[in-house]
Amino acid sequence: EEVTFEEEGLDARALVTRTDKNGKITFASKTYRDMTKYSKNELIGAPHSIVRHPFMPEAAFKDMWDTIQEGKLWVGEVKNRKKDGGFYWVDAVVFPEFDKNGKIYGYSAIRHDITAQKEVEDLTANLEIKIAERTVDLEESKKEVEAIHKHTRESIEYASLIQGALIPTDGAMSPFFKDHFVFWEPKDTVGGDIWLFNELRHEDECLLMFIDCTGH
Repeated sequence: EEVTFEEEGLDARALVTRTDKNGKITFASKTYRDMTKYSKNELIGAPHSIVRHPFMPEAAFKDMWDTIQEGKLWVGEVKNRKKDGGFYWVDAVVFPEFDKNGKIYGYSAIRHDITAQKEVEDLTANLEIKIAERTVDLEESKKEVEAIHKHTRESIEYASLIQGALIPTDGAMSPFFKDHFVFWEPKDTVGGDIWLFNELRHEDECLLMFIDCTGH
């Protein structure tokens, strides 16, 4: 097949293909062949589905085919599969070619490799997902800590009520001491130092205790 001068110029510079009106490849530039890992003989006469990636939706290719069959230009991003199983992304422009009578006799596609850009986008998207998941985890952890703190606080307050019920009032010593006072002010909700007072066998005998339970 004779290759035109234009095609020779594009051969080493661009990801270019041409097809007949049925979509069978009639020309594939060397740059395109190098990208896809297919030889010239493997591509010529083959449909473009030879490089279709399974992750690309059928609707995207239907939209492209319908657009160019109507004589319009189609622009879009396409993920393709290499012969060795790898993949690449391209920003593609596909347009119909007309004969002198204005009828479509084939289609041309010019592509720009955007694989690196798409990989960055994927990494960014994955990072955003991980950040969102981490944020949810942190919110859940925060709620758990708040619940634990609330429970602990309620337990301490309850313990303070029990401690307050155990500690006697100043008046308990009135029958035994003419002049006396008690000043008990815990540093925290539950005090480490407490005092207790009890009458023993009769009204002239009592027991006064000061207790330090913090170990200081």
